[in-house]
Amino acid sequence: MPQMTREQVEQFLRQPRMANLITLRADGRPTSAPLWFEWADGVARLFSGRATGKVERLLRDNRAALAITAGTGEPPAWVTIEGTASVVTGGADLALRLAPLYGGEEFAKMALSRLDGDPDGLCLITITPTRISHW
Repeated sequence: MPQMTREQVEQFLRQPRMANLITLRADGRPTSAPLWFEWADGVARLFSGRATGKVERLLRDNRAALAITAGTGEPPAWVTIEGTASVVTGGADLALRLAPLYGGEEFAKMALSRLDGDPDGLCLITITPTRISHW
């Protein structure tokens, strides 16, 4: 299978897929967490709770990577995005947009009901690529 074209990479990343967010622990060891993401305007956007290890790690060291793979039953394909991350409050809007895409309307209502009590409890993580690899 040949590498993807730029257009194929864009199309691949615009699909609802899980991404493994790779961040660095204080001692430099990498760790990974699966997250939903959105690819638009040349950046990847994700959300996470404010009080999570991944947010803490990104605030300490903004180097990050995303590994995205094709799902079961699809032809093998992957994209890796390496870059720098910014973390700001305000991830609820992204969560509300993505939840129905990843789990359907009923799942979205259930999963996002906790936002009612703390609408600012999520952070928006934006990864600006410095390198994109694919196959």
